[in-house]
Amino acid sequence: MTYDLDGFVSWFEAFARRFMGESAEDDVNIMVKVDHTRQVLELAKEITHALELDGLLCELAHLVALFHDVGRFPQYARYRTYNDRASTNHARLSVEVLRREEVLSDCLPGHRRLILGAVYLHNRRSIPETLPSRLSLLTRIVRDADKLDIMRVMLGQFDLGARANGVVTLGLKPHPTAYTASILAKVEKREMVPYEELLWVNDLKLFLCSWAYDFNFPASRRILVRKKHLDGVFGCLPETPELRALQERMRSELLNHPDGCAWPRAILSTGRRGEARGDGDG
Repeated sequence: MTYDLDGFVSWFEAFARRFMGESAEDDVNIMVKVDHTRQVLELAKEITHALELDGLLCELAHLVALFHDVGRFPQYARYRTYNDRASTNHARLSVEVLRREEVLSDCLPGHRRLILGAVYLHNRRSIPETLPSRLSLLTRIVRDADKLDIMRVMLGQFDLGARANGVVTLGLKPHPTAYTASILAKVEKREMVPYEELLWVNDLKLFLCSWAYDFNFPASRRILVRKKHLDGVFGCLPETPELRALQERMRSELLNHPDGCAWPRAILSTGRRGEARGDGDG
């Protein structure tokens, strides 16, 4: 069975338009997520191509990328924020939207479970190691694509300085030099930074830097290097010896690794052509 991605894209864009028209500011915030979804879809296509996935898994990965943030629109309409901690879990809301709208009604039941499962899991702090292989693979693809484009979106906000959109930067406190020392310490130790510990916009920048340790596939890290997102984020942080040393270390590890990545974590074989057909539906 094959799926009409263009038809699903048309549904997504029509759904997003339902939430526009309240104000120019609201329309800008909605379009941030529309454009983000378009970019995540393109990045997912690049990652699946590099992984040489079979046609079905490619289609499912692309549908997960398209639908991963569909809950953001009712989230914003209800709460006027994209901060899950101040509102609701947008991944769970995305699943609720897909079910309520019956968007996946024509999908095979096993495929529908995979799509909904990966959408639901995509924003978890970590991915359970016990997931069925196809569900794990789809979740990891969209997580990598999502992180890569969030870095792009945030860099655009950081370039605006004091005029940055507080909705996009999660309402964190702007300050030219302030950041939380414990967050820097976590990044230096290659630990993931919890959202709830963020206080300053500079903490958010360090949080984004920590994602370099969390990409699942060599292709994702090669995209990170090519787009220079990591250097871009560091360029928006204060000029301190500690931060410059961290930047140089991370840059060196990325550039000197043979596949352009220093921290291989991926399940690289799962889903290659001919290798995933015996897995369960997840």
